[in-house]
Amino acid sequence: MGHHTRRDTVLFPWLMFGAAFVLGLAVAACKQRIDASAPPPKPAGDTSAGAPGAKPQPPSQPTQAISVPVPVQVPTQPTSTPAQDTPTPGNTHGLPVVTEESIREIASPSPNKSARTTSIKRIVLHNTESTLASALATLRSPAGANRVSAHILVGRDGALHRIVPDADKAWHATVANDDGLGLEIEAGKFGRGMTPLQEATVIAVVRRWMRLHKVTAQNITMHRLAAPGTTDCATFIWPEGNDKAFFNWRRDRFGS
Repeated sequence: MGHHTRRDTVLFPWLMFGAAFVLGLAVAACKQRIDASAPPPKPAGDTSAGAPGAKPQPPSQPTQAISVPVPVQVPTQPTSTPAQDTPTPGNTHGLPVVTEESIREIASPSPNKSARTTSIKRIVLHNTESTLASALATLRSPAGANRVSAHILVGRDGALHRIVPDADKAWHATVANDDGLGLEIEAGKFGRGMTPLQEATVIAVVRRWMRLHKVTAQNITMHRLAAPGTTDCATFIWPEGNDKAFFNWRRDRFGS
C-alpha cells in the first residue's frame, strides 16, 4: 500500500478544476457548431411536413366553381304576316313575267264603238271561239247586223291588240257595254284555256285596268255572268257549269 505526498494533495484539486474547465469549453464549442447547422425554427402553428410533431396534411383540393345555369335568350321570331287578299306584286304563279310597263299594244282599231256615258265599273272577259285572224276580222268589220268589238284582244302568243280606246264603249256584252271594258282572249276548239304567255299578258292588262279605273277584283267577270242566259262564253277557258273554276282563278290572280 502506497503513501500520498503533500504535493499530490495540493495539486489534485487544481487538476480536476482544469479538466472540468477544458471539458466545459469543448461542450460549448460543440453546441455552437450544432446550433449553426440546424434549420431555422418554424413559426408557431406550422404543421407542414418536416416540422417536429407535425401530422401529415392531405393535399389541398382546388376550389370547384359552382355552375349556375343562365337562361338562354332565344331571338324572337317575327310573327308571320297572314296571307293577304291582295296579290303580291311579281307573283306570277309560274307564268312568264309580263308587267304593265312591258305591255306593247298593236293598234288594230275598229269602227264598232260609241260614246261612253257612264264611268267604268267592271271588266268582262271573253273567249273568241275563232283564231286570232278571224276574230280580228269580226271585231273590226263595219258590215253586218250584229257588229261587235272589244277593247283589247290577246292572242295565244301573248300579242296584244288595241281595238277600242278605254274611253269609248265597245260592243261586247250588251248590258255590260255601258260600264264595262271588254277583253277578248283567243281560245276555242283549236286551243282551250290560255297559254302561259297569254295568261300573263291578260293578268297584266287587267291589273292595269284595275289601277287606272279603280275596278275592284269582285267586278272582274266573264261574259256569261255579266249577261246571264245569253251565252256560254268564256266556256273554252272556264267550262260552262263550272263557274267555280273562274272564281278560283280570279281569287288566285287578283285577290278575290
